[in-house]
Amino acid sequence: MGVLAVVMLSAATLPPPAHADGFVQCSFSLTRPYIYSAEGADYVGIRIDASDCRTNLGTAPLTFVAAVTGSGLPPGNKSASFEETRYVSDGDNFSVFFPNDDRRIPLAPGVYSTAGSVQTFLPGFRDVRDLSRQCATWQFQGATCGPITRG
Repeated sequence: MGVLAVVMLSAATLPPPAHADGFVQCSFSLTRPYIYSAEGADYVGIRIDASDCRTNLGTAPLTFVAAVTGSGLPPGNKSASFEETRYVSDGDNFSVFFPNDDRRIPLAPGVYSTAGSVQTFLPGFRDVRDLSRQCATWQFQGATCGPITRG
């Protein structure tokens, strides 16, 4: 259950000549927060899917940023931000999973909201494109989000 966004990162109006006609385009989908298990405990994760990638640059670096905020969690709000860079080629399809390091997000009662963005640092390209926001709840009443499910 994700929101699909087609994002095209193209050269700005005054790009360096080497990237004047360059482009990177993918369809992106940010999943709702989901539950996964590791070492006998439950945690919250998210995923950004990229499909139908097109580029005329050979390979192009895209940096994915995902943020997770949990509210209603004792003793207060928790948030974490994660980043990963992938080199995209024409025709690529892939998924980026977060958290992608040892900072796990323990499952606790509350509302989990996520946001995703993608950016490239190629000269002359626009910087950040927001993908979408998602939310889910775990043992929490009063929020308009759907319940979190096992991924």
